Amino acid sequence: MTEIDILEEMVRVLVEPSRVISYLVLGGVLLLFWKRHRKISRHLFAAALALYIVFGTGPLAFWLLGSLEFRYPPYEETSGNLDVKDIVLLAGYAERNNEMPLSSHVNGTSAIRILEAARVFRLQSGRRIIISGRGDVAFAMKDVLVDLGIPDKSISIEGNSRSTSDSAVNISKMLKRKRIILVTSAGHMLRSIYVFRNIDMHPVPAPTDFMTRRNFMATGYLPSPLYLKLSDFAVHEYLGILWYRKGAI
Repeated sequence: MTEIDILEEMVRVLVEPSRVISYLVLGGVLLLFWKRHRKISRHLFAAALALYIVFGTGPLAFWLLGSLEFRYPPYEETSGNLDVKDIVLLAGYAERNNEMPLSSHVNGTSAIRILEAARVFRLQSGRRIIISGRGDVAFAMKDVLVDLGIPDKSISIEGNSRSTSDSAVNISKMLKRKRIILVTSAGHMLRSIYVFRNIDMHPVPAPTDFMTRRNFMATGYLPSPLYLKLSDFAVHEYLGILWYRKGAI
């Protein structure tokens, strides 16, 4: 990971809503042991509850993440894309387990990205899928693609990337600034586009794994850990965009 990736990760740990709530609750619990600080403890608990109510409700979570997810439309084959032969698939999470079917070796995010890469691959002959990730994750994703009928010879592995910026740098070395079709989660796409463009690559977005709706009010209104997780994801992405936006087109 680069220094900027490490700095981004440190800031993320400090400002994600769920982590801030955890820090407030932990601080409140610790202060309960000092009688003269119990009033402060109550304030910390109240602040934690307020943050949970705000970031854990559907409309705000859908608005935060949906504003990122719907920046780019689904990929469609056009005359301008016919010359793009490389599909870059950003890896998610995977873990091999012989007690489970191959489809369960990848998590939901990775599975949806795999399906989108396979869909785009089949739109035109002669394309190649490059899976960019680290360690065994990329190889597990390749196994799923092959099991779905994608020829082994049409899949390449870039297995040295621990972050999106690593993927951009390593893919750039492989392809020498060629145009690519970039497959990743819709909420992660805007940051990924900035990262690739910052090193003079030209990605065509193929967003997938949408987790919200365009109408951010069409969701639940009671606080939920699920919505809090979406808010965390959105905050993480906005921070990444701030880091990488400089110099992007």
